[in-house]
Amino acid sequence: MSREDVGHVVLRRGPLVYCVEQVDHMLSLDRVGLPQASVLAEHFDPGALGGVVTLAGEIVMKPSHSRNRGPGTIMSKLAHL
Repeated sequence: MSREDVGHVVLRRGPLVYCVEQVDHMLSLDRVGLPQASVLAEHFDPGALGGVVTLAGEIVMKPSHSRNRGPGTIMSKLAHL
């Protein structure tokens, strides 16, 4: 772990790494974090790449391979608040 990783978290479900997309949030992604008490529920999205599982709660996270919705920022390493 590097110093830049301290205080951050990356979410993984099986072999998939999840990310947040700018298009899903009303603020800059550098202001998005994951509170320690967050509860994320799994939701199946049949419209994305033939079906993917998203994680949703205070934030929405999608598998990084399913990002294909136009320009915008994505982030997989979040501040762990």
